[in-house]
Amino acid sequence: MTQQRKRCGKGGFTLVELVVTLVILSILFAIAVPSLLGYIHLSQFRKNESYAKTMYLSAESELTYLRTGGEWESFCSKVKKEGVLNQSFDESDEDRKKLVGRIYGIRLDAGEYAEGELSGDGALVGALLSQDTYDKSVLNAAICIEIDVESGQVYSVFYGTNCKGLYYGSNEDSKPADMSGSWLDIDYSKRDRDTRQKERLGYYSVQDAVNAVSLDATKLKITSINLVNGETLSLNWSSNVKDQDLDKVYYEVKLYSSEDKAQLLSINIPGRNLKTGSQSVAVTTEDNATKDYTFPVEYDRTNKRATLVLDGMMNAKLYDQLDKLSADNAAAFRQSSDTSITRFGGKLENPLNVYAAVQVFPDPNAENTGGEEYQKSDAIESNKANTLFGDGTRSNNSRCEIETFRHLSNIRYMDTAAAFAVTARSLDWTSDSVKVYGTAARGALSVSAGKDIGFPSIPALRSNQTLDGTGGLLNRIVSVIPAATPSVT
Repeated sequence: MTQQRKRCGKGGFTLVELVVTLVILSILFAIAVPSLLGYIHLSQFRKNESYAKTMYLSAESELTYLRTGGEWESFCSKVKKEGVLNQSFDESDEDRKKLVGRIYGIRLDAGEYAEGELSGDGALVGALLSQDTYDKSVLNAAICIEIDVESGQVYSVFYGTNCKGLYYGSNEDSKPADMSGSWLDIDYSKRDRDTRQKERLGYYSVQDAVNAVSLDATKLKITSINLVNGETLSLNWSSNVKDQDLDKVYYEVKLYSSEDKAQLLSINIPGRNLKTGSQSVAVTTEDNATKDYTFPVEYDRTNKRATLVLDGMMNAKLYDQLDKLSADNAAAFRQSSDTSITRFGGKLENPLNVYAAVQVFPDPNAENTGGEEYQKSDAIESNKANTLFGDGTRSNNSRCEIETFRHLSNIRYMDTAAAFAVTARSLDWTSDSVKVYGTAARGALSVSAGKDIGFPSIPALRSNQTLDGTGGLLNRIVSVIPAATPSVT
């Protein structure tokens, strides 16, 4: 019997051991329970924040439908009648002062949606949210949608699951008749994150939407760039802008002198102007004067490649028109119809080695109609090329290389002594790459190519200029040069 008692005693706990164990468990619970409750509290707050954002987007989508469908005016009058004006904006703050008298709240109390048919401002909340809300149980909460009646957009959304309803403390008309229970004041001063987190009140506003756009915006990028010195001096580039978003960006093209990196031109091209045809765009020249100039432009939608013609050969009729105009009339005509790079004056009146840089920006004036949001790109530089002649032209203009018919035509712009050297193996006038510009109806630029065009007149060489054809097939082109006194070898 004694042995049996000893064996049983070995398997039990003493009273002291039990007391110590309970004390330890109490301490652990005292530490763990507040942390657990805090975690649950934070989880509820984050969930309500997420619901507020979802309902903001849903309500804004429905308001967009009302605005585009011609129903906004009617809905707006109901908001002003049934809603409550937010009178809590600080008029000493210039940004908030602009919102005075514009922000109306329409509210839904907790459990009101589950009770059945909605009325008053609750019916307006239901109209904005019920269409895009799959799980209708989430509407059984305290909700306030603030609407800017001037712009017709959602200003903010509150979402609370731990209160009976929401009101503006600064507006007596918004207070419930029975203030017993948990009612939350949503005046402007009550909206900081810490205050709302204590009450687990979710909130999403137009400021959050703007910040989210800027954080998630796609980085714009110039994916390729090339300065082509051929039958036209053309700048080609491509970017990652989607075709449907061209109206939301603009391109900035800058031309620099290769010698001293001085800026020669700044060309601002709205994305909507990237389409094949003559396009008028703003150009800032060396003297900081900004005027609209017309350029031949091509745009390949498949490859998203743009082509801006900086220098092109004109037909005889267009040259003749320019020669007959007075200085004042010629200036305006050259802005709209000339395709020579010399029209910009300054250093560009003479042959010059240049390079270009292209950068693309979001257009702040573009209407936000959805689609991709963008951040500005880096500026990407091109290769170097000569403005009037071949790329081997010497910096002192003493030897001007001729590789294309455009280079041959540009002899007319040279007043100084120079040797023009034909360096091309072949100059084929019937090639489709040969382009000549003229004016069509209403002065718009037109272009002809290949065998469809006649050769424009080439001026006689001056007495201090020579044409050297030893490096190319001079016999192919000498017949088109008028009789002259210069030396031809």
